[in-house]
Amino acid sequence: MYVENYFYNPLSSSLESYDLMTFNGIHVLAPRDNLMNGIIKLSGNLSQLIYKNMYTLFAISDYLIEHRTEISKAYNERKNAKLSLYDFNPPILISFTIDRNDSNAINLSKELSKFPLILEEQTSKILHNLESLQTGLNLNISDPSKYRNIFYCEDISQTYSTLKTLVAEGYLKPIDNNNKEFIITSAGKDFAKKAIPSHTLKTAFIAMSFSATPHIGMPDDDLMQIRSAFKEGIKRAGYIPIVIDEKKHNNYIPLEIENQIMESSFLVQDLTYKNEGAIYEAGLADGKGKPVIRCIRKKEFDDPQTIPHFDYRQKSMIIWTTYDELAQRLEEQIKETIGKP
Repeated sequence: MYVENYFYNPLSSSLESYDLMTFNGIHVLAPRDNLMNGIIKLSGNLSQLIYKNMYTLFAISDYLIEHRTEISKAYNERKNAKLSLYDFNPPILISFTIDRNDSNAINLSKELSKFPLILEEQTSKILHNLESLQTGLNLNISDPSKYRNIFYCEDISQTYSTLKTLVAEGYLKPIDNNNKEFIITSAGKDFAKKAIPSHTLKTAFIAMSFSATPHIGMPDDDLMQIRSAFKEGIKRAGYIPIVIDEKKHNNYIPLEIENQIMESSFLVQDLTYKNEGAIYEAGLADGKGKPVIRCIRKKEFDDPQTIPHFDYRQKSMIIWTTYDELAQRLEEQIKETIGKP
């Protein structure tokens, strides 16, 4: 007896049918077409749960999609091992369990707790999954039944109605007469971003003035040193700093700014040098639900001419005195309020 389901194969850009199997007392999900691609090991309790709860398979599929790079790396490290079908010894790519005491496997309990039950959340996650699987400009969905897990459909027939709904809502657009090739529309891409928790994103957007006359008593490179301190603090916290004038792109600048903010975990705003662009970008981040970390030098905060507006002063901000202090306090603030990427 086996449970047949389609999973995203992280080792290529295809979908494979996986069977639930047991050999040598080990429960695994094994690819039917090529066992040597690697198996997914399951604890006994999890194996039983799969029979009872289809959402377990969906959660495993989501995990494989989100971590396909690491799993692919594990495969590449093992592919040169001397393995044979006669030995029935395929590489174990990843192990799942629901036993909290098993430190050697991925605990799926946490993944199940994150499973999107609300229709709107499911739709955004479906679009996010499809975007993750896209290898070129177009999506080939000639056989929607193969997207059963990605569409969160317990019945294969539901995949066709789900696909029609995504098209009707304007999230997918067919580009051929046979309705086999699709593109994800801009509305679909925007909706897909709702499925990505901020703490999983790895970039941080810096909103600040790019050119301004240094304040009295400050060095000529004051702005560059503030920028460097921002970048240093962000890097130490484990994130990648993004400054729009350093980013290569072909877009209309305001559009690229919005794209970068949406794809960032949080925004760091400089209030030392007043800048309308930085205020706009921070407001945009706030409106998108992105955390904003505001920073200002103590000298400017104490000066009536440069102190931020009353509304801004109600918000938490880093008030610093030296560049090194700025970098250090920013790092600490990120780790305490944002967490690891």
